[in-house]
Amino acid sequence: MLDNVELINTLDETKTKASEVAEKLKLAAKTADEVEKNRDIYRPVAKRGAILFFILAEMANINSMYQYALSAYVEVSLFALLYYVYLLLKQLKYNICIL
Repeated sequence: MLDNVELINTLDETKTKASEVAEKLKLAAKTADEVEKNRDIYRPVAKRGAILFFILAEMANINSMYQYALSAYVEVSLFALLYYVYLLLKQLKYNICIL
């Protein structure tokens, strides 16, 4: 069995590829953790956006005068996003002043 050079070479290649795959799996796990952390940053914005959307959508049930076009949704969402960024910057400025 030790005389079979082709088998030994194949086993060496398999061992090398297995260690490469193990390294890539570690890197993939690390990347998945980073993606999860970055995703959590945007959760409050997504939650507020969803609330705004459904509030605007339900307002038409109260009175037909409150029917909105897509451009109105975009405008309100953009305003809400900019306001959220403003609050974050204000908090950051406050934190810097404390230091």
